[in-house]
Amino acid sequence: LVSVVVSFVLLPVAYRREPEKVDIMLKWRPQVLHNGYVLACAAELLISRPPMMKEHFPVMILFGISYIVFAWAAHFRMGVYAYFFLD
Repeated sequence: LVSVVVSFVLLPVAYRREPEKVDIMLKWRPQVLHNGYVLACAAELLISRPPMMKEHFPVMILFGISYIVFAWAAHFRMGVYAYFFLD
């Protein structure tokens, strides 16, 4: 999901709004921060093969909700969202 959002939401919108920022987004560090995490998670899945049980599904939902709560708290404190689509 992270890689899809970066590739098909963040980059196209940045290109339309501020084309000079696309060069910054495509540098090594931002790519590793977003897509490197996806590769690390995939490697961990292949190596450790954790069991996926339906009882774990609520934890995945809570993980997503916790990020939304964090984004709201950050917006309340700083007045800005990290990603425009959370606005």
